[in-house]
Amino acid sequence: MTATNVVVVGASAAGTAAAEAIRNAGHDGPITVIGQESDPPYTRPALSKALLHGTSTAEDVSLPSPREDIALHLGVRALGLDRSRREVHLSGGETVCYDKLVIATGARARTFRPDGRGETVLRSLSDALVLRETLHRINSVVIVGGGFIGLELASACVAAGLSTTVLARGNGLASGLGPEMSAFLTRAARTHGVDVRCCVGEVTLEGDPVHAVRTADGITLEADLVVTAIGCRPNTDWLTDSGIPVDGGVLVDGRCRVDADISAAGDVVRMGGGARTPFWTAALDQARVAGAALIRGDEVAPYTSSEFVWTEAFGMTVNILGPLPVYGTAEALAGELGQRSALLRWRRGDLCTVAAINHRISRRKLRSLIGQDA
Repeated sequence: MTATNVVVVGASAAGTAAAEAIRNAGHDGPITVIGQESDPPYTRPALSKALLHGTSTAEDVSLPSPREDIALHLGVRALGLDRSRREVHLSGGETVCYDKLVIATGARARTFRPDGRGETVLRSLSDALVLRETLHRINSVVIVGGGFIGLELASACVAAGLSTTVLARGNGLASGLGPEMSAFLTRAARTHGVDVRCCVGEVTLEGDPVHAVRTADGITLEADLVVTAIGCRPNTDWLTDSGIPVDGGVLVDGRCRVDADISAAGDVVRMGGGARTPFWTAALDQARVAGAALIRGDEVAPYTSSEFVWTEAFGMTVNILGPLPVYGTAEALAGELGQRSALLRWRRGDLCTVAAINHRISRRKLRSLIGQDA
């Protein structure tokens, strides 16, 4: 191998996994990973689960350090990319040259206000640590957003003894899991004291910092803390005018490549014309393919989505394998939701999704259920 210089922009799980994959693919030249956050790489799913509940520490959620022959530069933000010069422009005026590049800049929390002014979000480790401390100094919280993060936030807030209200679109929490599961999780939240309100139309935030939410029907909800939990937006601003194809995320081929010398992985990526899949397992799987394909090209097998996500809330663990959202009525393979333990399957044409609710089962066994006949 020649001394080809590889730069990975993004010290997320995807970025560090891509760097490891590049080295494992036989690259013996320098690898530099650049991260905007000052914290070492960490596991993001734990932020809204164990860490927010106080059962894990910041050290517990840290990922293993990259091997010694991978350089890690933290607290530095990518501001621009010059593909013709093969340069990444960084905050502070620094420029880093590359021969091959991995884009793994992830995503940031979506906010109502363009600049996010006054809004509290949960995306980074620092967000989670500040929020965890805040929960012990207040009495009430309103969470705007009823997806997985909103669900897990509500669980942590109730556990901290707070009066908790969730504003959710649709008919309840985690609506992407279909009406049966959404109703089940919404009942569980209400049983634990959460005021779940299903709203239609836009909401308006009031204050800086935000202290109230006004719904489209004119109801104003005040609280000591208002948290915005409405998804994430890919970090592609630094790629403006670079020529990198961006449309709701960085567009890549089946091996997570933009071209022969640039690949991308993680929450910043959009593949195959479909929606982004900003989930932990997808980020890691993409990173392994993106890193290896950057070195070995078409020798590397194309990316295949594992489509695995999980959530923990109100004493329940839900493992899901397959495309979301689900549609139609679930087939009960074992147990029942009323007993808070079940194994469910949804079919729609060639699509199949299975979910285990407080049901011990390996991911391999869960996957085998997708191919089984009804």
